[in-house]
This record gives sequence, structure tokens and C-alpha cells, in this order.
Amino acid sequence: MFRRRPPTEIEHLHDHIERIWGRLTQGIPSQPGFCAPALEPPADVVLTDDQIIVRVEIAGLRGSELDVEVAEGRLTVRGTKQEPPRPPDGRYTQMEIVGGAFERSVELPGEVNAEAAMVEYANGYLEIHLPRVNRPAERHVKVPVRRA
Repeated sequence: MFRRRPPTEIEHLHDHIERIWGRLTQGIPSQPGFCAPALEPPADVVLTDDQIIVRVEIAGLRGSELDVEVAEGRLTVRGTKQEPPRPPDGRYTQMEIVGGAFERSVELPGEVNAEAAMVEYANGYLEIHLPRVNRPAERHVKVPVRRA
């Protein structure tokens, strides 16, 4: 059986750089697969003794607009954030609140029972509780080496 190990700091950095590069190149028409860049909301991953908690900051949604998936050691949240109402006669001097498709994927720091996951959405935060799979502790056996 293949056992996943927690990602190292350099692997986290590599994932972060890959996400940034993806955002930079998604909106370039000369790139294959050109499409509008997706929003990438911030996320926290918390490891406890019995569960992994993933919290994603996504304001202004309804639960029916979300898709949560666990596959190959990653949790992915997808959806569409609606554009906020725009005043027809106003002139913006600053505009940062946008809508559109979003996706966030995080590597899980251990094996989970995805079927027993609990998902809550309140106050702009999506919180996914994933029970950890209990595996027997690894046994370390010292093996003597004979000299020839």
C-alpha cells in the first residue's frame, strides 16, 4: 500500500509558485487553453489528532453554488461567486469586489475519510471537517548488519 507523507516546505513553496504562474498565464490569449483567470480564495488547513479542518474564505455565496471534492490527497472547492449589484448611475473610483468562477485546491496532510466529511458555511467561511483515517503506528525494527 502506498502511504502519503506530509508535504515539505519546499513542496508547499512549489505549489504556491505553480498557482501564481497559472494565474499569470491563464489570461494570455497566446497560451493554449486560454480562459478568464479563476479567483483563488485564501485557505487555512488545520491538523488535529482526529481530523483535518480546511477553512476557505468565500463571502457572498449560497451552499448550492459550491462543489467540494476530495481526490488523490487533495481537497478542491469550486463554485461561482455572483457579481455584486452595481449602481447604474455611479462612477467607481475603486473596484476590487468581483464575481466569477473560483477554485481552490489544497494538499491534505494525511489520509481522510471523505465520506464522513462535514461541511459548514457561515459568515463568509466554508469549513470542511475531514475525519482522519487511523493507521497503526509504524513499527521501527533495528536490523543488525553482519560484516562479511
